[in-house]
Amino acid sequence: QEPGATLEEITNGMKHVRPGKGFEPNFPLYKKIETNGKGQHPLYEYLKSACPSTSSKFYRTSRLFYEPLDGRDIRWNFEKFLVDGNGKPFKRIHPNQLPSTMEKDVALLVQRLRENATTATNAATTAATTEEAPTANATAIPRILPFPFFPISGFT
Repeated sequence: QEPGATLEEITNGMKHVRPGKGFEPNFPLYKKIETNGKGQHPLYEYLKSACPSTSSKFYRTSRLFYEPLDGRDIRWNFEKFLVDGNGKPFKRIHPNQLPSTMEKDVALLVQRLRENATTATNAATTAATTEEAPTANATAIPRILPFPFFPISGFT
């Protein structure tokens, strides 16, 4: 949906048109990628394969610029994916749902991360006292990544 073909065109559009007035983002932007169709990026193929679509219908198929259509396709820009601390897709959120509706799910994933971190710390402590090597999980840094971070699904 974003008219800019390159990252430079997109950032110039932001700077001079919308929102304009010399705006420069203070967050990372990446080049545009395909989220659906033959040329879809592997990340979106992975996310869509792990979470069912939020809609069973395609609206205005005459306005779609890709083929083939797939029931798992992203239907609109503001569709979101919530990914757990291990990179596993947890939930797909409908475009009309505000990010604030994800609060309980994010809290659940944070709780799981804390529990896993505690378990990993305890395992590392036990390993250190028994002279065993700690597991890789003992040093993992937990994180929550709502995805996409930007409200436009074509940006990653």
